[in-house]
Amino acid sequence: MPLLTALVGYFPGGRLGWLEDTPRGVVRDWTQEMRRIESAWGSSRPGRLLIRRQQLVERGARMRAPILSIGLEDDPFGTRQALERLLDYFPETERTHIRVKPSTLGVPSIGHFAFFHDRFERNLWQLALGWLKAGELGAAMHSAAPYDMVPAVRCPSLETW
Repeated sequence: MPLLTALVGYFPGGRLGWLEDTPRGVVRDWTQEMRRIESAWGSSRPGRLLIRRQQLVERGARMRAPILSIGLEDDPFGTRQALERLLDYFPETERTHIRVKPSTLGVPSIGHFAFFHDRFERNLWQLALGWLKAGELGAAMHSAAPYDMVPAVRCPSLETW
């Protein structure tokens, strides 16, 4: 992706049948390895950069709304470690992090973007919808598909499907 973007000036995803045409800056942000999300926060005024980064971290620490994080085991961007780092920005919230294995849904892969594909309307979408409506996984988790529950580590509510 970075090489093609450097050659063409943008990523021609539409022509390749993969995503959309993507601006060079977005490709750079996606492909740079940054351990902390605030590292991606830029500013044309360097003196304000540190303040803005600190504000980003402080705002996350003040958030109190519950969070559902659905990670896909074959997602190269939303890895377990990446999602755990992201959830660490919200220490005062109730955080629920689950991992979905494509094989559980009877598909070879899901990847980063396919969660939003309508073929997952009856399972993954129902999981998220149930959580939004009830504030917990509960019945939505068991009615969406016959998942195997495997305990994982780190977040108290982290589970693997």
